[in-house]
Amino acid sequence: MLHYQTILAPSSDEWIVFIHGAGGSSNVWFRQVRAFAPGYNLVLIDLRGHGLSAMQHPQGKEQSENYTFAKLAADVIEVLDALSLRKCHFVGLSLGTIIIREIAEHHPEYVRSMILAGAILKLNTHTRLLSQTANLCKRFIPYMVLYKFYAHLIMPRPAQRTSRELFISNALRITHNEFQNWMTLNRNLDQLLCIYSAETGIPTLYIMGENDYIFLSQVRMQLQKHHRNSYLCIIPEAGHVCNIDRSEVFNAITRSFLEDFARE
Repeated sequence: MLHYQTILAPSSDEWIVFIHGAGGSSNVWFRQVRAFAPGYNLVLIDLRGHGLSAMQHPQGKEQSENYTFAKLAADVIEVLDALSLRKCHFVGLSLGTIIIREIAEHHPEYVRSMILAGAILKLNTHTRLLSQTANLCKRFIPYMVLYKFYAHLIMPRPAQRTSRELFISNALRITHNEFQNWMTLNRNLDQLLCIYSAETGIPTLYIMGENDYIFLSQVRMQLQKHHRNSYLCIIPEAGHVCNIDRSEVFNAITRSFLEDFARE
């Protein structure tokens, strides 16, 4: 089972499940833990090969395999079943938003609402080229070189330095084989994202940084097609990892969204 941590709020029966992105770990949510722990029960999960879950497969012993989002979602559901949880609020970042959409698509009984930060909804020409380049280079270029390159590409501004450095430091836990496992996710990502483009019926909040120049435009386009249960908030002066770049604003927006459920 994945490594996870629970933080309990005895006065609440509401649960928030946090899902980080590729190359990260549950510690990317440290500014959210301080904000939400007093009023909500929290579950912080380290995905396969990330954070403390990486300790379950020591370097040199892990086996290469084809990862799928269905497998990654099943990992998360295993944790929720161990905790006997249903109808949770999910907060995800970057690639973690796709895992949440996978759960919502095939196991909606676990999902009460979705807060998707730095959401990946569709690959444009730019992101397809980046994905193809990474797949071509993954066996020849040291994976940490690729991680650092993409960290500076996705989070290039001085104001994003904290997010960038945290991303790079978390990636140091990931082995080369594990990196290649995660890269297999890119092969059918375009087709999978088309499946997730439909309205789920589950209340969904997209939180994007205005400087997330790779992914923001696709979220804007998608919400023009369906918006009955979906909402978009754009945080000024924030990038892809907006929950760290402007954490106070991110937390205020998320809290307001969650409090709407308490008033229903």
